[in-house]
Amino acid sequence: MLAVDFLPSSRQIKVVCALGQILDGGFYPTHEGLYRFIKGESMDESLTKLPMFGALVSLGARQGKNAMTVLLRHGYIRQIYVAKYETYYLALTPKGEVLYQEKNKTMKKRQTVKKEEIPAFIPKEDLC
Repeated sequence: MLAVDFLPSSRQIKVVCALGQILDGGFYPTHEGLYRFIKGESMDESLTKLPMFGALVSLGARQGKNAMTVLLRHGYIRQIYVAKYETYYLALTPKGEVLYQEKNKTMKKRQTVKKEEIPAFIPKEDLC
């Protein structure tokens, strides 16, 4: 039987890109921190400016945990234990770094075009 190489889904690629951007920003997230970042619920103001912030707003908790577990299992991300906080933080492996460098160029946040706001109230003089 032939072994088939694992190909990450678009959701998993977004998780890798989000983790890479957080690491580039100088932070190491926990599982919960990465999940909150991709959902758009981050507490740190500097992280909200990153392109992948809120990239998967409809992601459920189970789906997020599953995506991170699959990426851990296939060697794209790794856990680093920090005894001071007694918890694990996430980092990219060399395999994950290659995927991040390759895909991050195309995984940019879409720029929304702001429509001109219509005022709710106008003065009487503007009606004429």
